[in-house]
Amino acid sequence: MRVLDAIMTAEEKMHGKKDFFLCSCFASLKDFLPAAEWTVIFYNTKSRSVIECTCDGKSTEISVESPALQESERLDRALIMKDDAYAINKAKEDFEGRLVNLLVSLHTKGGRTVWTLSAVTHELSVTIYDIDAVTGEILRKETSGLVRRA
Repeated sequence: MRVLDAIMTAEEKMHGKKDFFLCSCFASLKDFLPAAEWTVIFYNTKSRSVIECTCDGKSTEISVESPALQESERLDRALIMKDDAYAINKAKEDFEGRLVNLLVSLHTKGGRTVWTLSAVTHELSVTIYDIDAVTGEILRKETSGLVRRA
C-alpha cells in the first residue's frame, strides 16, 4: 500500500473528528519493499491526544484517543513530492549491511516534510536516514551500534 493511499483512506475515516490533523505515518518492513500496512497518526492540539489509523488496503482500523507522547506538527501531504517508494529506494541504494528490519516514518521536522528510515542490521547496528520529501535529498545519515561492549 502506498502512503498517499493510506493517508486518504485514514482521512476519510477521520471525517467527523475535526479537531484532529494529520501529523505522521509509520510502517515497519522486513525488506526494502513497499509497505503492506501503514499507521497514520492524527493529533489534537486541544486535548494533546492522538488517534492512530491502521490501513492495509482492505480495511482501516481506528484506535481510541490516547495521550500524545509529545506535541506534533501538522503534516502537509501536498509537500510529499517524493513518496515512500522513492525514499525506500534511496536508502536501499546507499545502505550497506544485512537488513533485519526497516522502520519508515513520514513527519514534519524543523518545518520540513521528512522521511526517516531506520535500517536495523544483523550486526546490531542501525543506520538512520532523513530524506527530504520535497527534494529527495538525504539530509542526514547516521550509523550507530545498538549494543555497547563492556
